Amino acid sequence: MPLAEQLVWARVLRPAIPMVYLDLNHYINLARASQVANTAEMSAKLVPYGELAEAARKAKTEGRVMFPLSNVHLMELSKVTDPRQRADVAGAMEDLSDFNYILERVTLGQLEMDAGLDRLHGVEMSVDHYLPLVAPSFAHGFGRMVNLRVEDAEGTDTSEKVRELIATEAFTDLFKEMNLEMERAMLRGPSDAEAAQLRGGGWDPSVFKRGLERRLDFELETQQVLADNPEWRSGRLRDVISGRDVKHEWIDLFLKLLQEREEDGRPHEMPSTEDTPGYWAAMPQVQAAISIKTRYHRNATRNWRTNDICDIDAMSIAYPYCDAVLTDKEARAALVDDRDLRRIPTFMPKRPEELTAWLKDRPPVVNPTSLVPLPETAP
Repeated sequence: MPLAEQLVWARVLRPAIPMVYLDLNHYINLARASQVANTAEMSAKLVPYGELAEAARKAKTEGRVMFPLSNVHLMELSKVTDPRQRADVAGAMEDLSDFNYILERVTLGQLEMDAGLDRLHGVEMSVDHYLPLVAPSFAHGFGRMVNLRVEDAEGTDTSEKVRELIATEAFTDLFKEMNLEMERAMLRGPSDAEAAQLRGGGWDPSVFKRGLERRLDFELETQQVLADNPEWRSGRLRDVISGRDVKHEWIDLFLKLLQEREEDGRPHEMPSTEDTPGYWAAMPQVQAAISIKTRYHRNATRNWRTNDICDIDAMSIAYPYCDAVLTDKEARAALVDDRDLRRIPTFMPKRPEELTAWLKDRPPVVNPTSLVPLPETAP
């Protein structure tokens, strides 16, 4: 199951300006660099990040580039135990992202599956039904929406009454400030005191960890399957990983999608046996994850960790749908060394200096806030 010649992109509207994805470690270094008064006082490691921060802020302010976050950033940052460090990193993220989040992998996968079925059945969809790829809310990063409102003690929505009491302009300003504080709180996470209070109300941050551990268990099971069948690791390994990944990660959502299409009166026949491999091989987000997992599973002695699951989730979104990605050495190698994925023209710098030069070369964009459909050669 190599990557299909013609890819099927999620039906989304993307920003007109280039999107740059930075993984958590690079945001941590940007935050550290910002704590130093000037470049002369920085360590050799941080100097490139000081220069990157300056170029990134300039490109963002001038509307030439944007820096979306993902739900993986939220999850990874929640594992940082020091509230002060979380706040510093969250500040660096806010500075560049303005709390813009890219859609998460499950929603993108569903959109790719839906578009793939429409291609098989010769159905076109109006751009009016496309979803935004990026939106200014953490909820968008989970495929959700947030609607702030004022409630009384009985839970009744009293937003309009409050609007009448304090005037529309003051009400708008109040909700704008409330939304900003909510976004900041979601990104930086709770202080130790706030965490204790939240736990008393039922908050359980270990839910995320347990979800990662279940998905890690699947990769460890795959590792054992390959140990029992070592010929697969040197042969059709990508086919093995593809089949297991589709069955484990996507088949339930696919069957649910078929049911929803039937209820909506849309073509809902399953792909034929001949079409099935090509159907899945055309999905950029799904195939990016499979490429990384295939690379990692070639190493029979690899020590799989939950961090690997986070990296795979982040890169499966960022590599196909962003224009530049700065990530760690191992994840980068898994993507750029895959011959099939090279057809996706994402810029993958090795070092922050390379990204700094790339940012400086980005030209001005007409109507940078506009949203446009993805072309066939996305990003």
